Amino acid sequence: MAWRLMALLLLAGSALPARPQWAVGVFGGVSHDYAWGAEMAHAGLQVEWRPTFLHAGTLRAGVWSAPMRGSYREEYRSVSDPTVHTWLAATTTEHHAAAGAVLDVRFPFEHNDCTNGLYKGTYLVAGAGFTRRWQAMEQWRQDRYGTITTFTTARAFVEPVARAGVGGELNYAWGGIFLEALFCVSVSGEGPMPLRIPDALVLNLGYRYIFGGRRAVPAAED
Repeated sequence: MAWRLMALLLLAGSALPARPQWAVGVFGGVSHDYAWGAEMAHAGLQVEWRPTFLHAGTLRAGVWSAPMRGSYREEYRSVSDPTVHTWLAATTTEHHAAAGAVLDVRFPFEHNDCTNGLYKGTYLVAGAGFTRRWQAMEQWRQDRYGTITTFTTARAFVEPVARAGVGGELNYAWGGIFLEALFCVSVSGEGPMPLRIPDALVLNLGYRYIFGGRRAVPAAED
């Protein structure tokens, strides 16, 4: 689903009145995911362009995926009648993953000319999109008499997400590198709370290559 949305966003972007510069990039990073309560690694692709109505801003579409991650928990119980008896009462094996798509806008708040009309500096970024989550869980339970029961559940759900953050970029003839820190909020797909604040704290490191010509920074952007 995320990859199909990426294609639609690219088609929409190509129809916008755009300036000569546009770019494609890849990125990877880590996040603390508050839905799963775990550290997650992810990777993704992005395309960005500079429509005339944003002037100094850049419009960006991206997709990302966090691969399946597993966790295992054990629970022990104890009774003292007639003597102390402790046993493994339950185990839980959980697997979860996530993927998503987002449309961002970013505006520089400090930058300088680089060689050949490329850019370097810091910027603000904000965007919205969705995250699709998958979860599979296996539970094993045993009472003090050795009776065993097992449960298996699987589910998937989609959550709208908004995010904001800061970044910095350095661009050269061979391409550009960027680093971003993002704060994400979601409309929760589970539980009694309508919002999850935060949904995730994200750190991204990426590379982009600029196509379509290079030019000096417009005077209004200095």
